[in-house]
Amino acid sequence: MNEPFHKRFDIQVSLDDARRRFVERIRTFTWSVVSDAYSERASLNPLLQSVNFHLGEHHDSILTSSDFINVWDKFVLNDMSKCLRMTEAIYVALVDIRWSPVVIAKFATGISKALEMSEVDLEISGAVRYSRKRVPRS
Repeated sequence: MNEPFHKRFDIQVSLDDARRRFVERIRTFTWSVVSDAYSERASLNPLLQSVNFHLGEHHDSILTSSDFINVWDKFVLNDMSKCLRMTEAIYVALVDIRWSPVVIAKFATGISKALEMSEVDLEISGAVRYSRKRVPRS
């Protein structure tokens, strides 16, 4: 059972479907990481403010991790390139506002895992490699 599901059952996966799945994987683990890490911070607003600054988007205050993912949904709209932009902005924001190295590493690992799980080549060129080298030491 080491082979991926789509190969074991000879299921063809289109590029569009693989991209949709990638976006959903990124969304799922982003929500998980932000929700779990929320307990270490009194507010998610500094994170979202840094993300919006990086993206050049308007910032409105939020109260919960659900509000954060709602902002994610509004920006990304299932668009692969916007998902990549948002993912990079979150990573940069986590580093810039000095969230714990454990949270940053968990986020970077999720990005790598989502890329590895893709059923087909997502045709992402020049993708940023998220490595532990970029994670600040505490």
